[in-house]
Amino acid sequence: MKAKLFLILFTFMIVATTPVEACKKARQKTYTVEMDGFLCEGQKKKYKEGEQVVLYYSMVATDTDYTFLLDGEYIRPDYNHEDGYIIRFTMPDHDVKVSVITRNTMILEQPEREIIKE
Repeated sequence: MKAKLFLILFTFMIVATTPVEACKKARQKTYTVEMDGFLCEGQKKKYKEGEQVVLYYSMVATDTDYTFLLDGEYIRPDYNHEDGYIIRFTMPDHDVKVSVITRNTMILEQPEREIIKE
C-alpha cells in the first residue's frame, strides 16, 4: 500500500513539473548572429543566451590576412585545413554582429606621403 502511494505521488510530481520546465525552455529568448557581408557554414541564425556558437569561414585565399570582429572587438579564430577559420564564442544576452576584415599581403603598403607643392 505504501509503495503504491509512493509510486502515485512520484508519478504525479514528474507529470506536474515536466510541462513547467518545457514551457520555460520554449519561452527562453533567442538572439541573432548577423554576418557582416560574408557567409559562414554550419550557421544558425538564432541562439539562446549561453549557447555555444561555432561558425566556419572556409572562403580562405592565399596571401590574405583575415581579422574577425565580434561586435567590433577582435576575436581570435582557430584554423584547420579542412574547415578554414573556426570562430567560437558563447552567445551573450543580445544580438551580435560578426565581421571580417581582409588584407592582401601581396601588395606592398606604402605609408601615406605628404604631397609637397612647389
